[in-house]
Amino acid sequence: MTILNLGRIGDNISLLPVLYSEHLAGRRPTIVTSGKYADIFEGVSYCDVRKYSGDPVELHHAIGLCQGLPDLRVAQVFMHPKGMKMERNYALDSYRLGGFRDLWRRHPYVFDQRNLEREEKLIENIQVPFIAVATLGVTSPFANSECLMTALKSRFPDYTIVDLAKILAEKFQDMLGILDRASCLVTIDTSFLWLANAAKCPTIALINSTPTDWRGSPPPVTATSAFRYRDFQVDSVCDEVEKTLLPVGQTWAIVDRFGQEKRHREAFKSQERAFNHLLTTNNLPRTAQEIGDSRPLPMLKEMMAKAIKFSSGRDVIVWTNDDVQILDLTPVVDHVRKFGAVGVRRDPAHIGRELFAFRWDWLADRLYNFPDCAVASPWFDLAVAAWIRKQFGWVSTMDNLGKDLYPCEIPNDGILHHPDHPSSWTGTMEAPASKWNERIFKMEMSK
Repeated sequence: MTILNLGRIGDNISLLPVLYSEHLAGRRPTIVTSGKYADIFEGVSYCDVRKYSGDPVELHHAIGLCQGLPDLRVAQVFMHPKGMKMERNYALDSYRLGGFRDLWRRHPYVFDQRNLEREEKLIENIQVPFIAVATLGVTSPFANSECLMTALKSRFPDYTIVDLAKILAEKFQDMLGILDRASCLVTIDTSFLWLANAAKCPTIALINSTPTDWRGSPPPVTATSAFRYRDFQVDSVCDEVEKTLLPVGQTWAIVDRFGQEKRHREAFKSQERAFNHLLTTNNLPRTAQEIGDSRPLPMLKEMMAKAIKFSSGRDVIVWTNDDVQILDLTPVVDHVRKFGAVGVRRDPAHIGRELFAFRWDWLADRLYNFPDCAVASPWFDLAVAAWIRKQFGWVSTMDNLGKDLYPCEIPNDGILHHPDHPSSWTGTMEAPASKWNERIFKMEMSK
C-alpha cells in the first residue's frame, strides 16, 4: 500500500494505525508526505517514506507523480478530487477517501523508534509534578490561550505549568517523553492532540468548532474530557484537570462470593488485604433468572449499582472474580485515578478479563448504559471490555480484544493471579445467560 498525504504533523500521526495494520499483516507500506513534516516518521520502523518537496495545495500534481506506485491511496482531504464531507470530521473522511475507513481506531498509534536520550534532555529541567499545556495552533488557532494559562497557574500552584510551545525538540516525537511524565495534558486542536494518542497521560482536549464541527479533530484515545472551542469555560476545564490530580479515596471491591474451594479461600484472604471495603452480591434485586436462566447468577450492572451506592467521590470500585488473588493493586488504583476506568487480563495469551476498576464519579456518570450482563457466564467480560473501549474511542475486534489498548487496559505485571483450573463455563455456551451476554457483546462491538 502507498498512502499519499501532504498534510501537517497531526495528519501524519492520524495515519500511523493504518501503516501499523499493514505491518501486522506482513506488508511494508509506503507513505508519501511533505518533506517539511516527514521527520515524524523517523519515530517508526514499519513503513518507508517518500518526501515531496511541495505544499498540500499541490496535491493534484503529487497524485500525477505517484502514478505507478503500488496500491496508491490518497488520504489527504484538502484538495482531494473526491473530498466531499461525508463523515463527522475530517480525520474520518481521510480514512474514507483512503479506502480504509474500517480501520479507524482498531490499531494503536505506535512510535517504536523513540530516542530516549533526546527525550531525557527535554525533561531534565522540568520541575515535577507538572501539567503540560499546548495552546498554539496553526490550522485551528485558539482565542483563549492567555486566559487558560493564567487560570491553570492560579488553580494549581503546586504544579509546574509547562508551555509546550516553549520546548524546542529536535524531533516532534521526542515530546512523548514529556507527555508520558506529565500529570495531565491540556491541549487545543493541534499536533499535540494527535501525539497524545501515543502518550500515557490523561488529556483534556479543546477541539475546534469553527466554522463547523467537521473541522475539529476527534478526541485522542487518552482523552478524559473534551470541549468544543465555542463551549470553552475555563473553570470547567480546570475542574477536569483537578479530577486527574486529586488523591484517590477508598477502594471498594464488589465480588460474587460463590466458590468454596481452596483457590477461592486464598483469593478471599488476598482481597480482604487489598481493599478497604469488600462488598458481595447479597440481596441484589436482579439475577439471571430474570432473563430465563435457572441459575441465580448476579447481573453485573446491579453489582456496580450496589458499589456506587456505598462508595462516593474519588473512591475506586473494583470488580473481580472470587478466585482471583490480588497481589498489588497500586497500578490499578493509580491508573483509574487518572483515566476513570481500566481492565486487566489474566496474561498476554488470555483474552478474558479478570478485573475491572472504575473511579466512582466516572462510573456514576455512565452507569445508565453499562452492559447489563450476567456474571459467571461467557461473553460478559468481553462486553464490558468493549464498552470501556467505546468510552475512549477505540473500536473492538476479536483480534484486538486479545491485546491491551491504552488506556482501557494495562498489563498484568504482578497485579493479580488467577490459578489454572477447569472452566466452569464448559457446556454453557447455549445457556440463556450466555446467549443474553453474547447479544450484548455484539452490540458493544458495533461502531
